[in-house]
Amino acid sequence: MMWQRARIVADYQVFILLLTLLLAAMVVINLVGLSRSIDITDRIARSEQRFKTMMRGAPDAMLIFDAASHKITDVNAACERLLGHPHTQLLQMSYLELSAATRTEVEENTRATLAAGELFVPLHRFKRADGSTVSAELKATVLSLENHDSLLVFARDISEREKRETMLHRLSLVVEQSASMVLVTDTRGNIAYCNPAFSRITGYSISELMGRNTSLLKSGMTAPGVYLDLWMHLAAGQEWRGEFINRRKNGEFFWVTAAISPVRDTAGVVENFMAIMTDITERRRTEQALKEARDFLETVLDTALALIVGLDRNGRIMFGNRCFAELVGREREDVIGSHFIQTFIAGEAAPRIEKQMTTALAGQAGAIRFECPLIDAKNQRRLVEWNTGVIRDDRGQVQMVLATGIDITERKNAEGALQQAKEVSDRSNLQLLELNRRLEEATRQATELAASAERANSAKSDFLATMSHEIRTPMNSIIGLTELMFDLSPNAEQREYLTMIRSSASTLLTLINDILDFAKIEA
Repeated sequence: MMWQRARIVADYQVFILLLTLLLAAMVVINLVGLSRSIDITDRIARSEQRFKTMMRGAPDAMLIFDAASHKITDVNAACERLLGHPHTQLLQMSYLELSAATRTEVEENTRATLAAGELFVPLHRFKRADGSTVSAELKATVLSLENHDSLLVFARDISEREKRETMLHRLSLVVEQSASMVLVTDTRGNIAYCNPAFSRITGYSISELMGRNTSLLKSGMTAPGVYLDLWMHLAAGQEWRGEFINRRKNGEFFWVTAAISPVRDTAGVVENFMAIMTDITERRRTEQALKEARDFLETVLDTALALIVGLDRNGRIMFGNRCFAELVGREREDVIGSHFIQTFIAGEAAPRIEKQMTTALAGQAGAIRFECPLIDAKNQRRLVEWNTGVIRDDRGQVQMVLATGIDITERKNAEGALQQAKEVSDRSNLQLLELNRRLEEATRQATELAASAERANSAKSDFLATMSHEIRTPMNSIIGLTELMFDLSPNAEQREYLTMIRSSASTLLTLINDILDFAKIEA
């Protein structure tokens, strides 16, 4: 910025010198006399023409206005471009109409220029034809023309420079107010600049850090290979990114992540190194705590006898425990990223399970319980009973489906065997019932037969008793009467008849006695 101002001042000085020489020549010409008036007039005209040519061709805007009325008397092409007004219109305007400053400010600057002969204004704003304003750097000089004072104003457009300076100022504020540490060193690592955040985090004041080497912060905890890699990148003109363990002024260690880049001059030579660092100590502690929690959770999951799987919103496996990996015969790392249903669920069950999972991932269902066949390490089906639940974020959106499963293949096989045994038992029971029914029927028939036999036996006893009484008694009477008749001295023929009667009666009585004895034996 200083060299630009020096340049414009030098340009103004050269122009003023030429203008002074021109005025001096005009004075000399006036002193020559009337005899040379025609030649002098001609020279003055040529000088004025050269002045106008120089003014018109000047790269910076130039305008002349009357010091008393502020009326514009001349402008160059650069002024027309700067303000957006045509030449003829500018000559009809007042300097007060073009300046964005107040009338009081313009009049004060005019008086100051008249008093000192010139005035430099580092920032002045002009009104443009389109209503916008443009920033310019001004140099005003007094001109005495036709017995009254005018001001010659040089205006250099500094809008782009102002934008750059504004941007640099904003960047400076960003760096100064940034929560990240910003550090600039020379090529040997000596600190040339650091922002307040760097001072606050390291515990050193800015004055303590200026000129000190960055080795001041070394903790001895960072591997030497990290520094070697850093300097190799910087020596090659490349950016380096990595992490350090540094030491604060009070001796505490702290982690930083750094991006270090070389800073080159206009010739491309590396002059400085700039580092942007962030204190990640808390993040590291959090990461360590998360790692410990994750390790603990993995240990718990791996000791579980159940299958445990976490699925993302696309149905892909985010994690699986040891029990699941062993069942499917894969390494845990190989399981991650696999599509759960397409990879491990048997074909006929896949559409049904996928529909249930889609419903769960959409947040339209809570816990889901289902059974499905799983393809194991031997490419055989294992029946698994699954219970699933959803895990939501702070906004209630479903982030994961957590599925826990139990291999119920053996249980189902046992249940099937038990069912078969039950069916066999049921069939045996039916057969036993049929046998019992038949036995009862036979018992009933035997009872009836026994009753019939008893009745028959009773009838036989009655018959025998009757036979014994009704037949033997008459027989005994016949035999007794026959014996009595023998005592009556029968004749031969009678004796023969009585003998036949007695013999037949005895034979019949013997037969009856034998029948009765046989009946008693059967009874």
